[in-house]
Amino acid sequence: MEDNKKNKKDVETIIRGIQQAFRNSKEVGKEVGLRREEYPSAAGPGWTRLFDNFSIRIGGNTLTVTYNTQLTVDQFHNLNLSNEVETYIAEAIKFLKSEYKEVTGKALTLTPEKGDPVIKTEHISYCRMTLYGTKKFTIGSIPAPLDEEQEALDSYRKTFDSFLKAMKLTPKKDKD
Repeated sequence: MEDNKKNKKDVETIIRGIQQAFRNSKEVGKEVGLRREEYPSAAGPGWTRLFDNFSIRIGGNTLTVTYNTQLTVDQFHNLNLSNEVETYIAEAIKFLKSEYKEVTGKALTLTPEKGDPVIKTEHISYCRMTLYGTKKFTIGSIPAPLDEEQEALDSYRKTFDSFLKAMKLTPKKDKD
């Protein structure tokens, strides 16, 4: 029981560390390595603000990183999207790992799932579009959660076993 409480506390500490590292990316002056840092804040006439961001979600032992940005149609056609998105997600992960180490004093182990990132695009207007790229990572220090079905089956078996033990202790005798 104590191991279970300690494990839950460790998982909670890891998740809070990841959340704090992500919050640090929103601070002014922190360089994450995204496109917004490559362009000046005002580039002259016709300048539009560059929307460029990443977000995270944690579910079980999986960290999902989503990178989103706005592109012109010309930029969209000139990019190798998979490599470009993979690069910016890697920069976000690098930032999270360094901030996590700064916040907690421990290293964060993230193992990417196989395959390319999932990429979606949405048209905003005839000349602009939004790009979303998502990649999942396994958090090394968090154990994989049990399947809900497996937990229910284990609970059922435990209840049934206790029922059988109770029946063996007080067997009913049939009267003929």
